[in-house]
Amino acid sequence: MHSNVHIGQQSKIGNFVFIYPYAVFTNDPTPPSDTCIGPTVGDFSQIAVGTVLLPAAEIGKHCLVGAQSLVGGKYDDYSLIIGNPAKKIKDVRELKSRNTDKSHYPWPYSFSRNMPWEHEGFENWKLKNGYEND
Repeated sequence: MHSNVHIGQQSKIGNFVFIYPYAVFTNDPTPPSDTCIGPTVGDFSQIAVGTVLLPAAEIGKHCLVGAQSLVGGKYDDYSLIIGNPAKKIKDVRELKSRNTDKSHYPWPYSFSRNMPWEHEGFENWKLKNGYEND
């Protein structure tokens, strides 16, 4: 989690989620009210700078939410979510690395700096730690 991030009460954030500066997780669907329904973000997802997640938004595993997106609704695993209002553009596994022209997502296979799988690779680490279905 980077600086200047606001996480409203009742938000649910999975493991190894990156949340970049100025992201806001809202939780009141009809302000002001006593209802508090935070967004949910699945394991290994990325929430880019300036994104607003609306109350009860659901982001699946291994998703990428583009910068300055306004996100409501439910999104499946591996979604690339962009815009205001946000929409699923495509499956993140279709995104190519600028350096290698190979698929960059799911990102744990191509990024390991300071991650628990840094010395053994994500594939070996996930099998040892119960992430067989990722």
